[in-house]
Amino acid sequence: LVSSADQLKSMKTGISSISTILGEKKENQSSKKTRTKGIDIDTLAGMPEDVKAQTKEYEHFVEVLGDGSSKMKDCKDAANKLATAYVNSNNFLSNLTDENQDYYTSVLKGMGIEKAEKILGWIPSYSADTAIKETVEWYKHFYAKSYNMYDFTMKQIKVYEESIKWNKSCATK
Repeated sequence: LVSSADQLKSMKTGISSISTILGEKKENQSSKKTRTKGIDIDTLAGMPEDVKAQTKEYEHFVEVLGDGSSKMKDCKDAANKLATAYVNSNNFLSNLTDENQDYYTSVLKGMGIEKAEKILGWIPSYSADTAIKETVEWYKHFYAKSYNMYDFTMKQIKVYEESIKWNKSCATK
């Protein structure tokens, strides 16, 4: 059995190749001299074989990024489709569980996969607004020094755990 860390490490080479080429395209588009320059075919052909094995998505990626007139949005979409196909086809997510989903999401985002939540089927249990509100509350109490921070933190964790249980029970109904 392969560990989560080993799975993610082996995935990094393929994802990095996609991200690097997308970065080169972005750099080309930011300069007047290279704005209409596509990615060189040798660069695209030099991608790892397991990435190129995603034939449909790889060919689309090559077509879009090789074309100097492609919009960056189209390039990002092609990169995300290729990355999604690559991740799904190589069984990289076989060790994914509810307990390590945040870890997988953060690692995938760190590799440049913008749609990590979509790839993993992840739905945040707290909205960004709620998470920010809870963090601000914690700091307000911390700096006010009016609470035992251990107790306050444990209370916030308990509320969070209850919201997860409630969200899961609603999702299964």
